[in-house]
Amino acid sequence: MTNGLVKLLIVEDDKIDQMAYKRFIREYELPYNVIFVDSVKDASDIILQTDFDLILMDYMLIDGTAFDLLENIGDTPSVIVTGAGDTDIAVSAMKKGVYDYLVKDPDGAYLKTMPLVVSNVLERKKQNDELKEYREKLEDLVRKRTEDLEKEVEERIKTEEALSEKNKQYSTFVQNSVVGIYRIDFTDAVPVNLKPKEIAVKMIDTGYISECNDAMAKMYGSDSKDNILGRKLQEFSLDRDTSIKRLVDFVKHNFQTKLLDNSEYDIDGSIKYFRNSYSGYISEGVLKWIWGIQTDITEKKESEKLQQVMYDIANEALSVENLEELFDKIRINIGKIVNSSNLFIALLNNDKKKLKIAYSTSMDKINLDLTNKKSITKYVIDTDKSLLLSLDDINELHNKGHIELIGRPAQSWLGVPLHLGKSVIGAVVLQSYTNPKQFSNKHLEFLSFISNQIAISIERNFKDEQMRNSLKEKEVLLKEVHHRVKNNLQVISSLLSLQTKQVKDKKSLELFRETRDRVRSISLVHERLYATKDFSSIDFNDYVYNLGYELFRTYGINPDRVSLNININNVVLDVESAVPCGLVINELISNSLKYAFPGSSNKRKGRVTISMKEKQNGIIELKVSDNGVGVPEGIDILHLDSLGLKLVSILVEDQLQGKIRISSKEGLSYKISFKKIL
Repeated sequence: MTNGLVKLLIVEDDKIDQMAYKRFIREYELPYNVIFVDSVKDASDIILQTDFDLILMDYMLIDGTAFDLLENIGDTPSVIVTGAGDTDIAVSAMKKGVYDYLVKDPDGAYLKTMPLVVSNVLERKKQNDELKEYREKLEDLVRKRTEDLEKEVEERIKTEEALSEKNKQYSTFVQNSVVGIYRIDFTDAVPVNLKPKEIAVKMIDTGYISECNDAMAKMYGSDSKDNILGRKLQEFSLDRDTSIKRLVDFVKHNFQTKLLDNSEYDIDGSIKYFRNSYSGYISEGVLKWIWGIQTDITEKKESEKLQQVMYDIANEALSVENLEELFDKIRINIGKIVNSSNLFIALLNNDKKKLKIAYSTSMDKINLDLTNKKSITKYVIDTDKSLLLSLDDINELHNKGHIELIGRPAQSWLGVPLHLGKSVIGAVVLQSYTNPKQFSNKHLEFLSFISNQIAISIERNFKDEQMRNSLKEKEVLLKEVHHRVKNNLQVISSLLSLQTKQVKDKKSLELFRETRDRVRSISLVHERLYATKDFSSIDFNDYVYNLGYELFRTYGINPDRVSLNININNVVLDVESAVPCGLVINELISNSLKYAFPGSSNKRKGRVTISMKEKQNGIIELKVSDNGVGVPEGIDILHLDSLGLKLVSILVEDQLQGKIRISSKEGLSYKISFKKIL
């Protein structure tokens, strides 16, 4: 950032959308320093010359797509903007490294979401950078420690070769070594002339620790080696088959192994990770014993696991929309780091007067109301402090009157407040009913990180809910608009019908009826919109059926004399196209019913046909035809002194931006083509 401003590159080839961005940023005084480009090439050039805090790019550009830019972005966070139907593209972009996406809607609501998305992306980038820096530092430390340990191991191996000759030096060395040193003996002889797997099975079944130093004992959770000596190998094994496989490799490598990583149980049943190097001593065809050294790499392994879990939770907090699903995933990830008897999340309501448990792994505690209870959770929220408590600490808080004892007492209790901005909105808590040493300060830091991700998700969920409510209100308003327009048009149509009863002149009467039919065709559009959930388009098949049969009824056409054939293949039109297209169909059907089938010349059954289809290139083809008397050759129908036909010409050419062709073979046929808008 420069001078507190977010340096933002917006890649958008639509000038109107560019203006919308500028106007929104200016009106809301967003702290953005924005540069606009409209192509992949310009964006690629400026990215090479300038560093940006974030890149906001439209998916479809004039010379490519946003995917063409991804390889040039580097580690700069990016957000992709897609159309309403491009969810799959957004998901694909997220997999390619895009941080988030916006769905561009016609009302511009995505602009209001932009500040939150920008803020979340920058926060996530900051966290990723911090995690990366932490990981690099940790890797440097581990690398240095590994190098040191490898050197130590090599030195210990050399020392081990001299142990048999220097027993007195051996004892002092072993007991003061910082690495674990041990000797494994066997209760039964282990012949080395057996198959490797048979030797391995005898080793795991009869092997026991006969000697070790205090450093070795500490690695297994004991202050004294006396608690380790005499224990069998199988007591420490996590999985018998895995242990046998490891020992088979040991046998095949001439009873030698160097720097082998493995996991085992300690004396408390916790899983530990060790790096081993051990060597067997063979005499008279029998494996007598094994000498080995090992280092504890549990902290390194757990740090790697912790980093991965934190990364996974951060991603899920930004991607999972359902809070219940997010809480389940957080519970699974927490279980990878620490065992707990119960995890629950307590939240305050909007006015902060009620406190309830919104999620719990203990089913009987869900929806537990903590509002009027002096619980430890309430204490954490009120004091805005994280707490790591033993049972004694809990009793002390109770004796001082700070809390009440509720439910089963926990041997170990860990809780951190949830913050939304500067406000405390709840707390996340871990409990252990069995192990008083289950949690540590490391787990407290871990839970604090998780609480931040939960708060981010809660805020995002709240914003999404607000947006959904806003859209719902707009849908209701739009539905009401179509309903009122339909009613008003029906009133006009009714007034015109009433007026025709007062008109005696046939020509004037015909004009009134034609005007009423035109109003009715427009009214049907809004009636269809009111009856559908999609207020932007109309199923034209249903619309034409209603319009056609309404005109047949109006003109009193006997269906035995003239039939109406409709063939429309799932054509959907937007409102801007539906109204003029409906008026065109109204005029052409009316024209056929009035002039195509005069009673005296009608020797065969008349037919009015309406067909409509959409081609692959988005062109709509409409054909209205009849098998009536047609018109004499040489007459330009569209230039006759007829308001209806003039209206058809204006609607097709000016409103629909289309073309019309007329054929008078075997009746009269109008073929109209125009470009579909949506």
